[in-house]
Amino acid sequence: MHSTKFLISQVEHVLFRVPREGFVRESEVFADMFTLPQKEGSRVDGTSEANPIKLERISADEFRALLMVLNPSPGA
Repeated sequence: MHSTKFLISQVEHVLFRVPREGFVRESEVFADMFTLPQKEGSRVDGTSEANPIKLERISADEFRALLMVLNPSPGA
């Protein structure tokens, strides 16, 4: 599965598929990662479940809290 609109991350043993707009908006690193030209056939970390960005030293609950800040629910 490949989607240019989502970021795929693995935290602990949990895969997260979340809108990447919050990461791109708040981080030059993520903005550059998704806008730089890529070689044809190259796999960009975070663009598929087969190639997630693996985050260590953070719990799934901590990552969920970050996601709530980057992608708040409407009316929150």
